[in-house]
Formats: sequence, structure tokens, C-alpha cells
Amino acid sequence: MSRVARALGNSLPDALWEFLCGRDLAARMGQAILIATTDAEGWPHPAMLSYGEVVALDRHRLRLAVYRTSRTSGNRRDHVRPRAPASGGAPGLAGRGRRPAEGCMRLVVGISGSSGAIYGIRLLEVLRGVPDVETHLIISAAAKRTILEETDYSIKNVEALATQVYDNRDIGAALASGSFRTEGMIIAPCSIKTVSALANCYAETLICRAGDVTLKEGRPLVVVARETPLHLGHLRQLLALAELGAVILPPMPAFYNRPKTLDDIINHTVGRILDRFGIPHGLTREWTGTHPPRHQPS
Repeated sequence: MSRVARALGNSLPDALWEFLCGRDLAARMGQAILIATTDAEGWPHPAMLSYGEVVALDRHRLRLAVYRTSRTSGNRRDHVRPRAPASGGAPGLAGRGRRPAEGCMRLVVGISGSSGAIYGIRLLEVLRGVPDVETHLIISAAAKRTILEETDYSIKNVEALATQVYDNRDIGAALASGSFRTEGMIIAPCSIKTVSALANCYAETLICRAGDVTLKEGRPLVVVARETPLHLGHLRQLLALAELGAVILPPMPAFYNRPKTLDDIINHTVGRILDRFGIPHGLTREWTGTHPPRHQPS
């Protein structure tokens, strides 16, 4: 925790100590803490921990509850001075397929050009901290423009969140073949143009080809369609895609969890995406049913 010490001094500030000392756990259920470590190449590895998994033992020591085999644990054990990657770019930019590590889950993530690029970015941030998950990323040209318009992320920083990055024009990449085994694909956000291409098997780009491969191989395809209002043509394309087997998951905000920030709303949708793949997360609370109101409405 040397970097924390340099940033905060020799002891935790009062407010941070009160937050992390472990008091009032029941009231903080469902809260999450985002931490980040860096690997030997200097790339960041975010991890989402539940409140209670980060505990201040005293004002000078923090304890993290993470798996021994996780990237976070490995980075803390083996951290060395960061150095620039030999290629000068994000890992895996060539788009060559490789064998996954034993027990590793491969997920394809596509970011298309509709508004809402933060959904795909937040998904990558969370998955980066999940042990034994590989992310294979494709960003369309329109999405790169949207990322720069809507967020403070650079394209290089977004690509660095993925295990491997592919050119959307490279229809000969590993993701274009069903023999490249994955656990499924998420397109977040997904433009109506991409929905239409998938619904009509028009595989002109790698995002659309990878999505078509996912469907033909019977793997989960989650489409975070981001458009409103929807006219009849949009609805027909969404229906056709659902009939092919895709999961249509629009980023609809939920209010039963009383969101307080924009992050809460984004995290809710990302959490629902992860639920489709059985990936644990601390982004949202599980709904446990309604409770009697404290005061009867007048």
C-alpha cells in the first residue's frame, strides 16, 4: 500500500477511517468499492470489491479480501516498476487467436456507435478485475468518435482494459470463426444499425460477424440496444434479432434501488449484463421483495 501511503500520509483521514473501519455493515450492504492495481507492464487492473472486503485494521493498515489467484493479488505480490509495452500499444492489437488459460472464460465485447459508450467501458473495467476472464474487444469507428465525445477516456485507455483488441474491419480475425470458442458476446451499446445488420445476417464488419457467429454457435448474445423513441422499423428489427436467439437488454434505469448518482444507473445495467453470464459482482443489490411502509400513505 505504498502508493496509498504516499497519497494519504501515514494515517487514514478521519472520514475514510470511519467509512472503512467496518462499523454499520448492515446499512452499507450493496455498496461497492472500485480499486485498481497495475501489472508488470504498467496496465491498470480495476477490481470491484464489496463493502466489507476492504477493511481498515487501524489507521495505518488496510486489508483486502481477494482471491489468491486473482489479478489483484498477483499484482500486489509481484508488482515491479511499470515499463512500456514492447509493442508500443495495447496488448493483443494484432487480433491473433490464442488458447485461453485452463478454466478461463472468453467473452467478446463490442462497442458500437450509439450514445452510451460508458456502458461498454464500465463493463470492461469490471471484467478486468474478475479472475479468469478474457475480454476480446472490438470498437467500431463510430464508437471511437462517440467515446471521445461522451467521455474523458482516450481510445488507447479503453483498449488497454481488454485482454485482446481487434480491428472492426478485420473480418478474417479469430472472432470471425465459430472454431474460436467463447462463452458469448455483449454489444454495449448497440446501435440500431448494428441491430439491423445482426437481424438480417449482414456480417460486413467484425462486430456483426462475431455476433452472427455467436448466434449460429448457440452462444449467448446480449444486445444493449440504445435508441429512443423506437419506430415500427426498429421494433421489427429487435423482434427479428430476439427470434434468432439474442437477448435484448436495453439500458433501462431501475429506481427500486434508489439510485443516487449516474454511476448507480450505469452500474445497474452492467450488473444485469453480468447476471446473464453468471459472473458475480457487487454493482447492484438483489431485490428481496417489498416491505410494509413505515407510514401509511394519507
